[in-house]
Amino acid sequence: MTITAAFQGIEGAYSSVALAAYFDAVGTAHERLGTPTFQQVATSVISGKADTGILPVDNAIAGTVRDGYDLLAQYDLVPICEIDWRMSSSSSTIAIVIALIFAFLMARSIFGFQVRVVGLAPQAARYGGFSSSRTVWLVLLISGGLAGLAGILEAAGPFGQMVPGFPSNYGFSAIIVAFLGRLHPIGVLLAGIVLAITFVGGEIAQTTIALPNAAVGIFQAMMLFLLLAGDILVRYRIVRVVRAQRVDAGSKSA
Repeated sequence: MTITAAFQGIEGAYSSVALAAYFDAVGTAHERLGTPTFQQVATSVISGKADTGILPVDNAIAGTVRDGYDLLAQYDLVPICEIDWRMSSSSSTIAIVIALIFAFLMARSIFGFQVRVVGLAPQAARYGGFSSSRTVWLVLLISGGLAGLAGILEAAGPFGQMVPGFPSNYGFSAIIVAFLGRLHPIGVLLAGIVLAITFVGGEIAQTTIALPNAAVGIFQAMMLFLLLAGDILVRYRIVRVVRAQRVDAGSKSA
């Protein structure tokens, strides 16, 4: 007997590979049915189009996948087994290599010196023969390319494909990472790990103590605020100024 199993995505997606590995391990003949969304996986099982389906409930990168739990409750589906699928990705290795390369470029190359001078003293950079506008545009292009590479690694790694709910709105988090890492490539790498811990910890807190999701954003915003406030207090000292009293010449002679 051949079992029809529904999954979200296309052939080659992680869900499809996990299904194939599971049914091959238990020795059951099957055919896979790809659907565009997780909800269609659930409806395929309810309608009888598929005998079973696979839904994600936890992700080592994103934490708890609420869509999977919501669909189980909404359509009164009963889990029959749990597939612990470990995926290998070179995203972390690529990120570390890029951080090391840019740390070397910023510290040991003319390009790095040019970027630092333009950022700290544009007028001095102009007298030194560096074009501020050209440097800014070059940095913007490199930054955009790295952001695109991060999106490719995210799609090819944890998700395995582009989905409608693909993670976005990382801009605010990137600002926190940049300042927390003191605008240094190695520091940014370490700050990214710290911020990732806050995301995962926030997901765990939501499921264990019902902490609102907004609390994670507030905590991250407070990290940025306290860091910038610390920089200001280190550079500038707050003193109490008292207006000096004027003394008349007549009272002096007296």
